[in-house]
Amino acid sequence: MVTIKDIAREAGVSHGTASNVLNKRGNVRASKIKLVEEAAKRLGYQLNSQAQVLRKGLSKKVCVFIPYFGRFHYSDLIDFLVTFDSDDYDIELFYFKNQVDLDERIAKISSLLPLAVVSLGLEPTRATDLDQQGTKLILIDTDNDAGINFNSDHIQKLVVNFLEPRSDGIVTLISPYAGFALFANLHRTLLKSDFRVRLLTDSDNTNIVMMYSKLSHLTSKDTLVVSDRKVVKELNDLLDWFGKTERPHILVLGCRDIIGQQNISYLNLDYKLVAKRLIAALDTDNYSLIEPKGVENQNEEMTNPVAITLTLAIVESPMSNAIKVLVEKYKTLTGMTIQIEEFTYQELLVNLSNQDFLNRVDLIRVDMAWLPNFAETVFQEVTNQELTQVINSKLMPNIASEYSHQSDRQYTFPFDISSQVLVYRKDLFDNTLLQRQFYEKYKKQLDVPKTFEEFDLVSSFFSKSFNKDSETDFGHTLAVKTPIVATCDFMPRYREKLLGNNMDLSVINETFKDYKNSVTYTNGKLDLWWEDHVRHLRLGHTAMEIVFSNYISPLFSGSEKHDVAYQFDIASVPGKQAMTGGGSIGVSLYSVQVSQCLNFLNWLYSAEVSRLLAYLGGVLPVETVIEDSNLGQIYPWFENFNETFSQGSRSHWHDFVTDLDFETILGQELMERVSKL
Repeated sequence: MVTIKDIAREAGVSHGTASNVLNKRGNVRASKIKLVEEAAKRLGYQLNSQAQVLRKGLSKKVCVFIPYFGRFHYSDLIDFLVTFDSDDYDIELFYFKNQVDLDERIAKISSLLPLAVVSLGLEPTRATDLDQQGTKLILIDTDNDAGINFNSDHIQKLVVNFLEPRSDGIVTLISPYAGFALFANLHRTLLKSDFRVRLLTDSDNTNIVMMYSKLSHLTSKDTLVVSDRKVVKELNDLLDWFGKTERPHILVLGCRDIIGQQNISYLNLDYKLVAKRLIAALDTDNYSLIEPKGVENQNEEMTNPVAITLTLAIVESPMSNAIKVLVEKYKTLTGMTIQIEEFTYQELLVNLSNQDFLNRVDLIRVDMAWLPNFAETVFQEVTNQELTQVINSKLMPNIASEYSHQSDRQYTFPFDISSQVLVYRKDLFDNTLLQRQFYEKYKKQLDVPKTFEEFDLVSSFFSKSFNKDSETDFGHTLAVKTPIVATCDFMPRYREKLLGNNMDLSVINETFKDYKNSVTYTNGKLDLWWEDHVRHLRLGHTAMEIVFSNYISPLFSGSEKHDVAYQFDIASVPGKQAMTGGGSIGVSLYSVQVSQCLNFLNWLYSAEVSRLLAYLGGVLPVETVIEDSNLGQIYPWFENFNETFSQGSRSHWHDFVTDLDFETILGQELMERVSKL
């Protein structure tokens, strides 16, 4: 067996130095870190984690105990933990059948000296040993206030309000296992509220089929309250088999389906958010209740089909592709055909001055930067339309009015909005060797840059032309393909400089100089778009990029994420003066089908359709979308949505007002200066 002594001899360093490197402690020079790591790799050394436990005390193991009969209720939490990747914690899942089984299993694992034990749905009756050895006990979904819980009182109130119009019927609660606090508490509340209610336990009956005799008499007046999607499927399959056309309404208290079904409502319990709270709780005791948003119903079928056509003009994008998939559904609901015409960015911009184009289209998606120039000449004002208020109520609060308003009048709705973020290679910034090399070179810590001065320094460190040992070819990528792109790349840097110099506009020349210097840390190509920035990160060519948020999903989800071994994370743009971007949508000034257009948009912005749209690649800033933890794994910038968009702006920034003409002129100047380098 290879020992630290063997590695020290192989690397030509002392035993203490080798030990410090392998245990990630002490202040060791970068050259020696490299020698030890290379020697350990040659000798095939693996750190003995169990020996570390014996020396240091608690391990990194986090033991999560899940009720076996509630595993489908907790499916989103389980999915999150199974895929959670961290060097700090070793998460292992255990299943238990009842209280006795839970207590026995916890007693068995205590000898492993886990860092934490997590219990879902039931509280262990014997946790003294855990407390004595310093193992943290975290409770989820119990009546103990010192844990991670949904607001039970709020859930009960939402359910009572939902059931009130159906109070003539029977309410049947189907709990996944005995003692589940969520259903037990709800049962007591409904009894006190004079509902005709009964509580059944699925685990006692093994499966829904054996429970059918207790359900067969239920009618459309009645309600079934269940815990997960599996029960819903089993119920519907059973009712279909028996040919039951009149069936009870189903309310799901748990994880929501992507696509809802008729006769089913959801009170979504976000267990991916619970899982994130669990990870945070490993380092803190600060627990707070999670507030469910409310009961969500399946969209009602629309009536009175009308055979008309609406024409939507849109930039070719993931959003346009997603809408093309969904419009077939809208046609089956309403009889309306949504004809989609796709254009390049420049083609659509030119068409906004074409009267024939404006006469024949009904809905237009424009870049939000165009609104100051075109809002009043291209779009109908919708400020006082009844559906405008309905659509606005579905949006995330505090979205800048520059996506929808001009001169305090509303012309459009925020559509596929985005904001600049800093995406960086987390595996590089966390690398001990690189941290030491950076310190030896600059006498500073290697941190995610918070200013553009830090950004340029870090970018030089990760450029081979300035650091032959760099892990990447370049620090970042240049973005000057078009005047608008160039302006977006430059403005956060300029805004930071203005804020630091009492808004003195003359600092633009100094900013130009800094920007030109930063070009030396790129590959110097002048024809790249933001997709290219993401591709460079994914392929390991660059260490960080400033890019619009709607481009970064391939780094965090989907098949492309698995093509590389790198870890990515996001942060605020240096200086925290990001440019916002993306699109707005409105009704053409010359359309005669205003109400039909607004009805289509209202459908598009509905909770279910907008959620499905996001899974297909198009993001609307709807509250139920941005706060969906499942979608948050695809779009990581959702987590800091409010912070990101409160920092960013486009046409209105402090006392400065800009428009498309300004961005074009500035961008052309930038492109000309950079091309001379």
